[in-house]
Amino acid sequence: MHPGDLVKAKENLESCADERFRKIFGLLYSTNSKVDLFEMLGVDKIFEYRILSVDDAYRGQGLARKLIQKSEEVARKYHCKVVKGDATAIGSLKICLSSGLKAVTEIEYSDTDIN
Repeated sequence: MHPGDLVKAKENLESCADERFRKIFGLLYSTNSKVDLFEMLGVDKIFEYRILSVDDAYRGQGLARKLIQKSEEVARKYHCKVVKGDATAIGSLKICLSSGLKAVTEIEYSDTDIN
């Protein structure tokens, strides 16, 4: 992710045919717009992963943590000093926090029109 990518992503989202996808990513983009991580952290690129999820049949096996660890390895390979994730459920938030990520901004689903 580079400065300006969020604006482009929001523009591209308008042409998405899947209404549910538009709602979820619209909410994520809106929440992400509240803070400029590039300025806050003094970086020009951020490694970002979105919507950490593991199929119900495979939960509890440490796969989410392994996905985060692998993401961090890839981030290091590409010289990214910052890793960012969007947690869309309490479970993914707990995994992110226990992996060393910090919550920068949040929104309650009850405050949105996401069903």
